[in-house]
Amino acid sequence: MKCKFMFPTVFVLLAGVISASCSAVTKKDKKIVLENSKETETFSNQLENTSQEDTTLTEEVDWRKFYKASLIELNERKVQLEQIRGAISQTSKEKQRRLNRALDSLDQKYSDLKMRLVQMNTRLKVNMEHMTDSQELIKIAFERAFVRDMNELLAELKKLNKNKQ
Repeated sequence: MKCKFMFPTVFVLLAGVISASCSAVTKKDKKIVLENSKETETFSNQLENTSQEDTTLTEEVDWRKFYKASLIELNERKVQLEQIRGAISQTSKEKQRRLNRALDSLDQKYSDLKMRLVQMNTRLKVNMEHMTDSQELIKIAFERAFVRDMNELLAELKKLNKNKQ
């Protein structure tokens, strides 16, 4: 009779001890998981910050390359303008007036392009570290428009160069 009561009692006690030890392991596991999740979150934030810094650096380097290349091209256009101006002086008076008007117009376009480039560079230098997506789109649109306008200036210079002869 004692065995009938003893066996279930021992069984219940063992089950209680096992479940108590399992819950202790579960609490330890929860604590470890929470610590790991905090570390993971911290690491993720660091990666995100590093990624943003890398993106900002890349954008800044891309802009510097574009800016320097544009200044070089603008200087080349200025040299071309001066060469054409020198060549025009050897033509007839009537042709000189007509070509000088066209050349003055191109010189004005050159000045406008240079001014736009310098203004955008100043604007971007201030905002480069905290550039938003809309500012990035403005920069890209400016670069495209600037390249288009530079190509137009070059085409008009070539056309004027042919007409001077």
